[in-house]
Amino acid sequence: MIRRSLLTVVTVLSTVALPACDDATGTRGTTDLSLFLTDFPGEVLSAVVHIDRIELVGAGEGVLEVGAPDEDFDLIELQGEPALLAAPVTVPSGSYAQLRLIVTDACLVVDGEEGAPDAIYTSSPAYSAECEEVGRQVVGDLILPSLSETGIKVNLPGGSLELEGEQKNLVLDWDVAQSFGQQAGMSGN
Repeated sequence: MIRRSLLTVVTVLSTVALPACDDATGTRGTTDLSLFLTDFPGEVLSAVVHIDRIELVGAGEGVLEVGAPDEDFDLIELQGEPALLAAPVTVPSGSYAQLRLIVTDACLVVDGEEGAPDAIYTSSPAYSAECEEVGRQVVGDLILPSLSETGIKVNLPGGSLELEGEQKNLVLDWDVAQSFGQQAGMSGN
């Protein structure tokens, strides 16, 4: 199962500090937002996720779609080399509390114990090909509870991120080692 608190916003890479302007109508400026994804090193051999789209949740702004990569990402390959998720997308300047990554499929490869072949856990039989190689076998299901609907919710630092000025770059660090849990018992999930 994928835990919901597995992503953290690592850093705001660059900020051009130009204040947003409020005019007589109360509207604010816009900010070009770029998102990057990276992985904190872990002991998993491969962790492939299919990110369908990315949403930004604002305080009073509602939910904005800020990217639709519809792409597979092997999180292990992202160590030290962030992948571009969305760049740049113009969003209304203001406060935002959360990012949501809508994940529709995933597979996980773990090291086999004591000479056993590596094992694959996958969210669907059709998706297992993303992790299959010689010597690996699908041994169980990877459960993604409602991630294709409401996504992985990333609470932004301090409960709110101010997007003001010309540009912001965010890096999301997906800690694979802390992201996947194991169900109790012999369920094969």
